[in-house]
Amino acid sequence: MIKLLGASLIIFASLKWGYDSILMLKRRTDLLSEFIASLNIMSGEICVSMVPMSDVLERLSVSGGQFVRPFYKKVLNSMERLGAESFSDIWKDGISELCLLNENEKKIILDMGEVLGRFDINKQGETIHYAEIRLTKALEDAMEKRKSDTKVYGAFSAAAGLLTVIILI
Repeated sequence: MIKLLGASLIIFASLKWGYDSILMLKRRTDLLSEFIASLNIMSGEICVSMVPMSDVLERLSVSGGQFVRPFYKKVLNSMERLGAESFSDIWKDGISELCLLNENEKKIILDMGEVLGRFDINKQGETIHYAEIRLTKALEDAMEKRKSDTKVYGAFSAAAGLLTVIILI
């Protein structure tokens, strides 16, 4: 009976590992998708409505997607340091909230932060649009990786659990 319980726990743990890995892939694609949507809103607010950056950040920190809200909240809360620090440094500090992104994706967002608030509206709009294009490509790659790796993680976690049980029994 104890062996059966142990075997069940091993299989459950390995399936849980596979599920968590698959969930991380999904969250990454969701984060990228939400960030792209937030850039679309940001572009409209800055370039068309000419809304100040602090108001844009406030809107996105409240109504943005669940994965991007923490980033915008952190940047918004750090805006009180503006003057003592540059906006790009404040933006850079917020990147820590986007831990699901890879270094290339974070670099795209960092590069955009270098331009926001420093140049004219047209340059900011171009930069946001360029970041949208690059992040959309990254999203497509992430979705492809998710599609292929989901099957691998699922099969591998089940096989690893079963193999471990067979070896131990």
